[in-house]
Amino acid sequence: MSETAIYISLLSLVVSAVTFYLTHMRPPKIDCIVGSTIGINHQEEGFSLYIPLTFTNDAHRPGLVNRCSIVFSKPDSSRESHYIEWTEFRKRNDDIKQYTREDFAGPLQIEGRSSLSKLTWYRWRDGIHPFAEGRYILEFFIWIEKEQRPSIQQKHEFFISADESTELKDYKIKNSNKIVWIGIDKQIESNRLLTEHEKLVLLG
Repeated sequence: MSETAIYISLLSLVVSAVTFYLTHMRPPKIDCIVGSTIGINHQEEGFSLYIPLTFTNDAHRPGLVNRCSIVFSKPDSSRESHYIEWTEFRKRNDDIKQYTREDFAGPLQIEGRSSLSKLTWYRWRDGIHPFAEGRYILEFFIWIEKEQRPSIQQKHEFFISADESTELKDYKIKNSNKIVWIGIDKQIESNRLLTEHEKLVLLG
């Protein structure tokens, strides 16, 4: 066998080995994308957050998202934070115009080379939050497979305006659990007129 043929055979073997690893042996590669808005409403003796999440898996092997928790707080070290584990997956029921339980929150299998979107619901049961005007921090902790510690950690923020704060307080007084939707990591208002200069600066 010529030297060239040997090199070609070795190269083919390496390519086959790499392909086999990527398609059969490579562990799941799961990530999480947080939606652009979250919902906040009051519950009896507490409050809840509605957060759309999309889990992606770039590998060929399926993977498992075991659980997801959030830490919700104001950016002030003197204040306590709210640690909340996901409670339910929710869905929109257009017949009654409300979000209802789809299933209790639990492990999600993410197939290879695919994604899965869920509206996750987090309920705080002990004490009403005032939801004063200001900036809030929202941290995500996600456990993958059988890991003992969270494999994914993300930090996001949102701002509750004076009008949104008043709206939430009014709903509490009226004993209404109507949801107020608020943007996450907001860089620009969802509806606004732009000058040509603003368009270039904000949108490139």
